[in-house]
Amino acid sequence: MRRNSSRIPTSPFPADVKATWIREPGRARAGYANIALFLKQFSDAGGKILAATDTGCCTQIIPGLSLHYEMQMITDLGVSPMKAIQGATLWAAEVIGQQKDLGSVEPGKLADFTIIEGDPLADIGATKNVRMVIKDGVVVDTTYDPAWVNPIPRRVGRGQ
Repeated sequence: MRRNSSRIPTSPFPADVKATWIREPGRARAGYANIALFLKQFSDAGGKILAATDTGCCTQIIPGLSLHYEMQMITDLGVSPMKAIQGATLWAAEVIGQQKDLGSVEPGKLADFTIIEGDPLADIGATKNVRMVIKDGVVVDTTYDPAWVNPIPRRVGRGQ
């Protein structure tokens, strides 16, 4: 039976971009082991490793999804899942001077929530099991939207 191609949903992302999301990373670049060791030692000594999306730099990076991958990479270094979560929340808020309002669940702070299925302290990959997002007290519609446009402007060319 032939499919009617007009009924197949299209993606707003080019095929070459989507291919980068599922490809095997290949061999680590020279120096990776040194950086990984340094980051683990830095964390063990009390240093704070941040996890943040680089959404504005590359067409391959999807807001949110890239953060889950980054937290996974941090735990792959041997850093605890709790520190990876703190690096994506509280410590990131501290770096941008917003810890008074963001980064942790406390009285008086803004509270947006991502409800996940699973225990991210046992497996950081559980953060990808998003079941609900609540922003400004409203449940966000997270279904696929082919008309979605990234609100963060992309840099065009080098040095911009």
